Order: sequence, then C-alpha cells, then structure tokens
Amino acid sequence: MRHSTSLFITMNLYPQKRHFFFILLCILSFSGYAQKTNIDEKLGAENAKVVEQSMGLYDAPKTLTYVDAMGQRLVKNLGDQPFKYKFHLVDMNEPNAFALPGGYIYVSRGLLVLANTEDELADVISHEIIHVNKRHSVNRKKRNILPNILKVPGNIVGSVINNDLGNIINTPFEMTIAGYGRKQEKEADELGIKLAAKTGYQPQQLAIILSNISKSLEHQTGEEEKKSYLSDHPFTPKRVEYINEESEGIQITKQAHLAKNKADFLAKLEGIHFGENPNQGIFVESKFIHPDRNFVIDFPKNWLTSNTPQTVGAVDEKQQGMIILQAEPSTDSPKVYLEKFEQALKEKYKMKLDPKAKKTLDINGSKGYMITMAMEDKGQVVYLNLIWFQVGNQLMRLSGMDYGSFKEAIVNCAESVKSLSTTDKALVKNKVLRVVKAKEGETIEALGKRKNNYWDPKFTSIANGLKEDSVLKEGDLIKIIVEEPYFK
Repeated sequence: MRHSTSLFITMNLYPQKRHFFFILLCILSFSGYAQKTNIDEKLGAENAKVVEQSMGLYDAPKTLTYVDAMGQRLVKNLGDQPFKYKFHLVDMNEPNAFALPGGYIYVSRGLLVLANTEDELADVISHEIIHVNKRHSVNRKKRNILPNILKVPGNIVGSVINNDLGNIINTPFEMTIAGYGRKQEKEADELGIKLAAKTGYQPQQLAIILSNISKSLEHQTGEEEKKSYLSDHPFTPKRVEYINEESEGIQITKQAHLAKNKADFLAKLEGIHFGENPNQGIFVESKFIHPDRNFVIDFPKNWLTSNTPQTVGAVDEKQQGMIILQAEPSTDSPKVYLEKFEQALKEKYKMKLDPKAKKTLDINGSKGYMITMAMEDKGQVVYLNLIWFQVGNQLMRLSGMDYGSFKEAIVNCAESVKSLSTTDKALVKNKVLRVVKAKEGETIEALGKRKNNYWDPKFTSIANGLKEDSVLKEGDLIKIIVEEPYFK
C-alpha cells in the first residue's frame, strides 16, 4: 500500500483523482538563524520517519548511489557545514524534490523520469541543499488544509487502543502544508545555481527542468499554470526568466561529471517506475489490487482514492465519508483482536458494546468481525465502522467513518475482498522507463508506435525536452515508458 507538496515547485493544478491525497510534510515553526542546529536535526529526523511511512522510499540502489554521489559532490563545495546531508529517493510519481531540516534531501522517481541531463538533476538538488543550508523550513508555519469533520473518531479510537491507531486512521486526511516563501525560493534558485556551477554543472539547466515540470503537469491535468499572488512559489515562466538572466554571469568550474554523456546519464534511470508502483498495490479505477499480498478489494465507484505505504482507501467527493484499509500490527485472529478491542473500551471508557453493534461477515471464505460505534462531533453524529479480517497470515482492518450514509458501502467493500484471479493478475503491469534508439527521420509519434510507448507523443516530447514535431536522427536516445507484465 502506498503519495509533500513540492518544496521545489508548486502549481495550482494537481490531479484531483488518484493523486488527490498528497502526503504533505508537517514542519514546526521556529525562527532565527542563531538557534542551535540540533533543532534542525531533531525536526529532520522526526519528519524523515513521516516521509518514509506516508510516501515510502523507492528501491532503486543503482540510481540512489548515483544521486547520493552527485549530492555529496555538491555539498563539498558548500564549505564548512553543521549538517550531514542524506539523499533519498521517494516512491512518488509526481515530479518533485524537497528537503527537510538537518540535511534530508528527497528526489521523487517522477522527477527522475523528466530529467534529461545530469546538470538538470544537479541543479535541482543544489536548490534543495540551499534550503537546508539557509534553514528555510524552520521559519515556516504549518497550515491545516483539511476540515475537521473526520478527525475526532480517529483520535478517540487512538486513545482507546494505543497512541498510534488514531494517527494511522487519520493519515491520509490530517494533512498540513509546509512551503517556502517567494523570497526563500528566489534565494534557493540564486545560490543553488551558483553552487551547481561551482561544482561543474550548467546553471541554466535548472530553468529547463522547471519548464518541463510545468509543462508535464499542465499536460497531465489539462490546466494551464496560472499566476497567483497568493501562491508561495514564483510563477514558473518568471522564475525561468530570472534563472536564465542570473546564469549568464556565472563562471562554471571545470570538473569531470559522473555521467559524461547523455547515454551514461540515461542508463542511470533505466527501469524507473512511472505511475503507481505495483509493489505497493495499484488501483484500476475503483478496484485495488495488491499482487504481493494476493488480494483485490473494490472501493465505492467515483470516490477519490489514496494509496500510501501504510494505508489504502477512498473518500466520497463531498468528504462526508471515508473507508480506509490497513494491516494491523498484530498476530491475533480477527475474533481475538475484536475481544481485546472490546476489553479496552470497557477498561478505558467503562463502555460496553451493544450486541446489535456487532456483526459477522463472510470475507473471502473466512469470518470477518464488524463493530459500529457512534459519537458526536460538533452536534453531528459520526459513525465509526471497524471490520477485522484475515488476508493470508495478515490481520487487516477496514475502517469507515461517515455521518450515517455509508454503512452499506463499507460492508460491500469488505465482502468484495477476494484472492487474485488470472484476470486480476493480467491487470497488474510494471510501467517502467526504457531508453530506445530512434531511426533516421522518425517522428516521436512513429517511434512511440514502433516501441509500444505508454506515453502519448506530447508527453514523450516533454519528458525528453523536445518539440512534439521533432524529426529524430539515427541513434537518438529517447525515453519511453513500456508496460511489462508484473506476473511472468
């Protein structure tokens, strides 16, 4: 199971369906550069755990080694540093890079897919290093972006069982945003390209990848980036213009690159996933398929879906109800776990469940156990439905919260759980980046048809930094996405 707004680039056009639930970083507010750097280290370490749990680290050792070597090379040119920089890849399809206090730098696999030169990637990483170096994030305040309607039930459950349970239930819905101000972004751009140039990279290529990120998001969402005075980030075209102007007077230090040519660079990206990573399960419309755990579950149609390393679930479009599935950290059977839950309710709240609030379900040929609880939230009754069942040797919990309209939905959801059929397995594909050679005079569209490219010609041109009507030369290296069977 498996998705912060970008601290590198933010646009008012994120997808509203499967990518609805970006897990945004929660960074506390501190001010003053003179404060001890152990504050940064503490915040960084705490939030690094949040990133790993909510977004997931991407398993690509070859690429990670390459990115880390590049990052450490840049850091050496900072001079004396109080932080030890750590570079990570996040399992996130959105083109994104961000930093946490204390030296934690993250690059998404979605950003890697859009990079065409080592200079582009190095410029991005330099930008994030400057955010850490100048301690930008410790000067920003968190802002809640979700209404409170569905928070109380999770918090109550957490106090009943343990401190983590409520937080886990709320994970996809209690989101906070921590962005940088325009002045901070401008400083990171200005000092970042200088750091990149000092390390031997072309500084103006930050403008190129920024522009391609903007184009890719516009293409995916169908919405053009709009200039907004309320946005924390500078308008991308203005930002690109500024970077190009600043780059003109910067002297580049001559140093040997890790990837000396395009072929060498693209080889580092070979095999990167695009879209959802099947290792964490995938959605096919409202159907969630987890190939490694061998189960499929149908969520309500037309609900917005979320897939994170800890939870998978859906919320109705009006945000009046949600259903979340997650693994329980327990080896108990569903029946035993329910008994322990009831005992905890009784001991902590002197509360005994009404027999009518309990129900037994048939879930994939085994018994599942459901309870219903009601509680008041600001004058409205909120219903919490919990269902425990077994998938293989793993105890699972389906949690539903609503205002009384979706009890049938969660029951239907639970009863839809099945082991994977041959048809289900055929739906699971690895969408991976491959580098192919063009033929003389070939168009991007023709190459795509010849190589069964998953991307359309427009996105292929954006991802490769080309014009859509480009005529390719013999041997030109082009990135495409190929669908390959997950089950072989």
